[in-house]
Amino acid sequence: DFREGKVTLPIILLYKKKDPETRMFLEKTFGDNYTYNEKDLQKLIALLEANGIIEQSLSVAELYEAKAREALNIFPDSTIK
Repeated sequence: DFREGKVTLPIILLYKKKDPETRMFLEKTFGDNYTYNEKDLQKLIALLEANGIIEQSLSVAELYEAKAREALNIFPDSTIK
């Protein structure tokens, strides 16, 4: 997603941290005229790890997984379900 300039949940969560330097980096990196480079990817990974964003993103994913499984309860048990 990074290489394609897609803003996903981890990026949104990181942006919400309100650190001006990080926000500027993200705005530059996901701006219209950005050209991908490996150094920026490594910086982004380090920021995500340092701010606990990966764990937060996994928690949100697990929440939606539970909601999806619960929504399936209206259907009878089957191999497809």
